[in-house]
Amino acid sequence: MDHLFEAEVAGCDDANLDSGIFTCKAGRVDTRPQEGVISRSTGSPEHLAAARFSPPVSAIGPLFRFRFERIYQCRLNYELDVSNRATTRVLGSYYKSRRLIRIYVRDRELGVRPLGELFDTFLHEMAHHLEYTEPFSFAARSCGRIPGRMHSRLFWRILGELRLRWARHQGQPRNYTDC
Repeated sequence: MDHLFEAEVAGCDDANLDSGIFTCKAGRVDTRPQEGVISRSTGSPEHLAAARFSPPVSAIGPLFRFRFERIYQCRLNYELDVSNRATTRVLGSYYKSRRLIRIYVRDRELGVRPLGELFDTFLHEMAHHLEYTEPFSFAARSCGRIPGRMHSRLFWRILGELRLRWARHQGQPRNYTDC
């Protein structure tokens, strides 16, 4: 199991890694291996020997919400859809009118995307959400969107801040008793 993922569920209410089911603020998650995906790492022979566990698609949304709550508290709620549909180029999308974030788990050619790549995509889409709903939280008077451009300066400032907070969070000792 992913070391960070295992550590995140260790302090949750009803956390039982043997059964693979736990409950947190982010919701109830079933991580039993038969529902997950076991894949081989690519690269050196040492990496090929070690199997990598990816949580089931149903666990990714609650996991990402749990991680995000550790680095930022949104003022406006959002919907999160983790789609099993295979895509070629699109990793995620944000729908402003519905405040919906969609993350695509599968690549058409490579299969399941790595958890780190999916979480980075989630942070990217959350930056869009915050750009539209909370620009004032990042020292802006309004959304910095310029017609015809996908990403404004404000978007890049927000995404950089989220990535920095996540990196700092990973480097600090964690207290999981507040789950």
